[in-house]
Amino acid sequence: MANHCGVSVYTVSSVLNNKGDISVETTEKILSAVDQLNYNPLKNIAVSKTILQKTIALVFPDIYNRTDEFYFRAIQKALEEVARFDFDCKIFTESQFQEHMAVDSLRSAHLGIDGTIFFCTHQQQDALFERLINRNIQVVLIRRESSVPGVISIMDNEYQGTWDLMTYLHDCGHNKIGVVYDSASDFKRTKRYQAYYDFQKEQELQHNITEIFLDENFKENLLQQVQEKRVTALFCFQDQIAVQVMKTLMIAGIRIPHDISVAGYNCDPISRNFFPEITSVKVPVEEMIAQACQTLCKPNLKRNRKKNYVFDSELVKQMSSASLKQK
Repeated sequence: MANHCGVSVYTVSSVLNNKGDISVETTEKILSAVDQLNYNPLKNIAVSKTILQKTIALVFPDIYNRTDEFYFRAIQKALEEVARFDFDCKIFTESQFQEHMAVDSLRSAHLGIDGTIFFCTHQQQDALFERLINRNIQVVLIRRESSVPGVISIMDNEYQGTWDLMTYLHDCGHNKIGVVYDSASDFKRTKRYQAYYDFQKEQELQHNITEIFLDENFKENLLQQVQEKRVTALFCFQDQIAVQVMKTLMIAGIRIPHDISVAGYNCDPISRNFFPEITSVKVPVEEMIAQACQTLCKPNLKRNRKKNYVFDSELVKQMSSASLKQK
């Protein structure tokens, strides 16, 4: 095969094993030769073991998510789970997966993927999900939903998790609770913001809503809003945001939680390693990923699969928040 295509044995092996390090032109040339020559790589026992191993694709929004603590928790658990079922796991960004699909657009047998897990996708991907389902490749979404038939969604109860946090802060005597988020474009469409707003409305505290964004003027805006509106608690959309908020406040001489309480979301390791430890809502990432892997790696469970799974979140109370009465 290598001689026929005028390439090295490594190049042929890389294409047949879907390593993704060979150009599109060369890949298509080799795959075309496979069809023309009716080439059977399974005659080579070493190659056959690799090719016969089933693979799950884990797709993230972008490259930076791989180093984010929240997403890293998902990667660690996915690698652990697929290994239990003797599956391989390939990690893609959304753009990388699109490129992978483009190369193998005509041959589902050469896609090299038996199932896909899309984790917190940023883009509307229904067209892509339909293509995968049509090629008998199962699609599982983590923290996202789709109307495409056959797609399975695994969610956490984000609304209830936020409501529980707001209830806790309110029971601690906080009536002026601000919200801190890192994107001004779509945060109001999230269930987290909806729960924040609905809670304030139910308690008739709409006039106390304070929104602070992580932009180039974040530090100045944060201190100004806290002082002018006399905010006594801040709800941060992620733990990493909570860390930035707390550093800014402490540098300015504002004590946590004596002067102001701060809470995050996700309950990542950073929430426990920072001081004071951060009150946060624990998202069951590991349980959700385990369910996704089980759904894809256990074919005997296909008949009993659900359309959607919902996991409860847990409020973890730490030192960064306190009752106003205790201050």
